[in-house]
Amino acid sequence: MTHLPRSPAVLTTVLLLTAAALVACTPDDDPVTESPTYDWPGFADLDLDGEALADAAGEVVAYDTPVVHHGTGRVVPVETIEKDATETVVTLSSDILFDPSDATLATSAAGRIGELVADVPDGAPVKVHGHTDTVDTDKFNQELSERRAQAVADAVEAERPDLVLDVQGFGETELKEQEIGDEETVAAARAANRRVEIRYEE
Repeated sequence: MTHLPRSPAVLTTVLLLTAAALVACTPDDDPVTESPTYDWPGFADLDLDGEALADAAGEVVAYDTPVVHHGTGRVVPVETIEKDATETVVTLSSDILFDPSDATLATSAAGRIGELVADVPDGAPVKVHGHTDTVDTDKFNQELSERRAQAVADAVEAERPDLVLDVQGFGETELKEQEIGDEETVAAARAANRRVEIRYEE
């Protein structure tokens, strides 16, 4: 068994020597762990000729928001196009076109809508119909669907003033999918129901 000295002076000396020994064993600087760095190539470093570079840049500008991802993992495209023997229906996702509860159309979206009606026959009648989900009141949804339909119609008219437009809002009265089931299923159904349709005959 080790006995500590009883003299205060000796005890103090022992403690000071021990502290000095500990300080001597401690590194001067704490080790620094550096985060890894990556040398990512810039856009200019890509192996593209002038024409391909312009095409790539153009695609980024024109289609900067081609899809929307929901918490459910579902991907909703900017538009879907369905055709039967007589009618073409272009369904536009309101989640892409508008902010929630808003009817202001983004400039880039207006340009895309113009592209979608470029091949409509001259002077054709075109229906622009707005729809919402069941969130909020009937009155609010009805007015929102009307304003969104008119915003899309304005974009169509700017590109194709020759078309005869029938603009209507249906609020939540014509759901594309029933909003029932678990949380993910309901969220996906509501996303599908928030839409503006452009309808025309071939």
